[in-house]
Amino acid sequence: MLITMREIGAVVACAVLITSCGSLPGSKRLTDLQVEKATAMVVLFGTSPRPGKVIGVVRGDGCQKSVYEKRVDSEIEAMKGLKDAAAGVDADAVVNAVCQDLEIDWFSNCWGLISCSGQAFAYERR
Repeated sequence: MLITMREIGAVVACAVLITSCGSLPGSKRLTDLQVEKATAMVVLFGTSPRPGKVIGVVRGDGCQKSVYEKRVDSEIEAMKGLKDAAAGVDADAVVNAVCQDLEIDWFSNCWGLISCSGQAFAYERR
């Protein structure tokens, strides 16, 4: 059985479409307590006024799925992802947060992409 170039092209095109229809990488599932913590979490664009330690680096992305979607919706999505990621490592806050606009991400079907990163921070327990 001989495979033609047309068939190979069709298979490649289908593979690209299937993989690009996914959105941004998903985060792990949070427990109810972590969701509650993420909802109340503070994101600081500087250092924490409270003593504590940095647990690690966290990131959240916001995808503008259509040209008609407002940019602010993508920012909210990015900040939620940042808080969820920090709650996932049992942080109390996010410090030194930075958000930036990235170029159009065709592979994630995004007209615009906002990426926020920061440091997951655990307050010192008394």
